[in-house]
Amino acid sequence: MPHPRWLLRFYAIIIRKLMTFGMFLHRLPQPHPLVPSFHKDIPTTDPSYSGTIRLLFYTPKYYFRRTGAKRYPLVVNFHGGGFVLGKGSDDARWVSALVHRVDVLCVSVGYRLAPEYPFPAAVEDGTDAVLYLVKNADKFGIDVNRIATTGFSAGGNMAFTVPLRLRQRLAQRSQAENLDQSPGPSVNPEMFLNE
Repeated sequence: MPHPRWLLRFYAIIIRKLMTFGMFLHRLPQPHPLVPSFHKDIPTTDPSYSGTIRLLFYTPKYYFRRTGAKRYPLVVNFHGGGFVLGKGSDDARWVSALVHRVDVLCVSVGYRLAPEYPFPAAVEDGTDAVLYLVKNADKFGIDVNRIATTGFSAGGNMAFTVPLRLRQRLAQRSQAENLDQSPGPSVNPEMFLNE
């Protein structure tokens, strides 16, 4: 017999509290990981999964001194946790290594978790995040021709499925707009796939 939904939520709350303590211990050893330079809360676009998504920005050393022409490659990171646990800052050590060694802008997506937000809310959140970042590439100094996704465990699943969902959503949008002449920023669905 399946567990009642309230019991699943209760289990998720207990496990999340324990994970928060575990992540506190994870951050104690040297060297300390980066903390986000800033964050941005964006609205979701799917009305059946309304809410906000927190984007954590980890920036290279001279990011805030960049000139208007300077563009950084973007790495969009999705945390693990089986779609039930975790938050955007959990992969801070991985993101720190990328920022320091590769000189990229990293954005970690704090997607909404199950059981409160069942599938496919996380994938839709990831897609919304990438679309928002591409749409605001000038504001954040992003090179839209150099975007990668990464993640561990459930985040690895997201790193694979979000570009596929993005391609599907952009194709649906193009069909719905019947190739409108003023689509805003030019986003080619093929740029998210390495074929």
